[in-house]
Amino acid sequence: MASKYLQKFPIPGDFPDMLHDFAREVLRDQPEDIYEYGAAYFKAMEEVSRPPLQPAAPRLNTHSLTHPFVGR
Repeated sequence: MASKYLQKFPIPGDFPDMLHDFAREVLRDQPEDIYEYGAAYFKAMEEVSRPPLQPAAPRLNTHSLTHPFVGR
C-alpha cells in the first residue's frame, strides 16, 4: 500500500536502461567486490559519454610576426 506521504522523485529517462545494462554486466562478470566494480563501470561510462575536449584556439605567436622569414 502506497503512502500518501511518499515523495516521488523524477527519474531521468535513460536511468532504467543504464541500470539494466549495469545489472547485466554484474551478472556476466560476477565481481567479488561489487562496489569497486560499480565505481569502475560508471567511471568508464562517464568517460565514454563525455564529448571530446576541443583543442584550445591557437595562440598568436608574436615572435613569428617579427621574424624575417615569416611569409616567405
